[in-house]
Amino acid sequence: MTHLVKGFVTVLVLVALFALKVSSRLERRGYFDSADNSQPAAMVQPVAIPYSTPAASPLAGAAHHESYSSGTNTRPTYQSNTTFSGLNVSYTVRGNSSPQLTVRRDGAEVDPEVILSEITTDLVQGDGFQTRLLQTKLFGISAIKVHPSRPIVFASALEPPTVQSWSLETGKVIDTENLRQVIGDDIKFGERITCFGMTSEGSRMLVGSNKGTIWVFKISQTGAMKYERAYFGHGEEILSITSTPTGDLVASASKTQKARCWNAATGREIFATPPLSDNINAMRFVGKNQLWLTDGQQITCWNPDSGTQLQTEETNRNYRSGPAAFSTNGSEVVFTHFGDLKRYSTSDASFQSLFDDGPRVEYVRFMPGDTQLVAGSREQVTVWNLNGEIESRIAIQLLNSRLKGLDARPDGSLVLATDLVYGQIWHLQRD
Repeated sequence: MTHLVKGFVTVLVLVALFALKVSSRLERRGYFDSADNSQPAAMVQPVAIPYSTPAASPLAGAAHHESYSSGTNTRPTYQSNTTFSGLNVSYTVRGNSSPQLTVRRDGAEVDPEVILSEITTDLVQGDGFQTRLLQTKLFGISAIKVHPSRPIVFASALEPPTVQSWSLETGKVIDTENLRQVIGDDIKFGERITCFGMTSEGSRMLVGSNKGTIWVFKISQTGAMKYERAYFGHGEEILSITSTPTGDLVASASKTQKARCWNAATGREIFATPPLSDNINAMRFVGKNQLWLTDGQQITCWNPDSGTQLQTEETNRNYRSGPAAFSTNGSEVVFTHFGDLKRYSTSDASFQSLFDDGPRVEYVRFMPGDTQLVAGSREQVTVWNLNGEIESRIAIQLLNSRLKGLDARPDGSLVLATDLVYGQIWHLQRD
């Protein structure tokens, strides 16, 4: 009798484990309610950001809350609720059902198209630039990336996690890839896009996630995308991705404070650095045999083939709090600390000049050719020459908006993304 009881208990345990495994897989796919399984998450109409004068504080009165939840008796749910300057936007996605959007201004429900009409090109203007606005249907832009040789920009959506490509010539959408639809088991519930990278020749888009995955998409000549594979190994949020000039190696950095190097064609991990003292805030391949990294306190150089450390330099500063950028040839790093930008030479270990940009810097880039720097904050984007002189300043006059991306094209034009609820892409072409 005892053996029968033990056998019965064993069967119950095995059944429970099997049910847990199935439930987990369904959760990763975003399915819990069979009534919704046949309906993919749809894109909704955009909502624009109300604006005011530049004197208004970009944070005044703003409150934002978002959450993911799941359970055995309910569908997975993503919820976002934002209140700012009398405007409240709530956004909910349950399982694979269509997103629900509600917009209220001063307590009264309002048509999103009314708010959308208030976004005009004169809200992002700068000397020497002409502004073009691309209104997206993306909820929560988290990254943008321009193609290295073609007039195409890629932008991400938060939920459902989506990558979209746009033509900068026509201002129209080229392709839209909802990751929950095209990736399947390679995406987890609650996984979302944190950053973009691209191979130097522009044939592959590398999409980093908040759970340590890198998804690889093949890019056609027209800007259409096709999912190929995923890289796994980080386990924590991906912060940045770069590639060699030939595109055969990819490097990524995450909140594990490590960098990993991958074979771009196979996804095989080649080597991983030991943890640095903090998160890596900039990296750059110089040729194929040097990978430069910095966490704001140290600058290190690695040989990707052997995994050996070639060089270490101490900055004798603490620049962990802000973004950083390497020049194309790796000879300089620009660090940021709130509104200050400091150029550091890797050749003679010296700080060369100081730029004071005022507001806290959110993004910094070397312009193509390494002759200029561009720095972006919540309120403005500034273009500097390397003598520390301001060449252009672009004012962002969107109340409570956030600069969510900044990139530069080879022709000297800039591409910006702003977002609080839905995203806008701004293409600033030189006069």
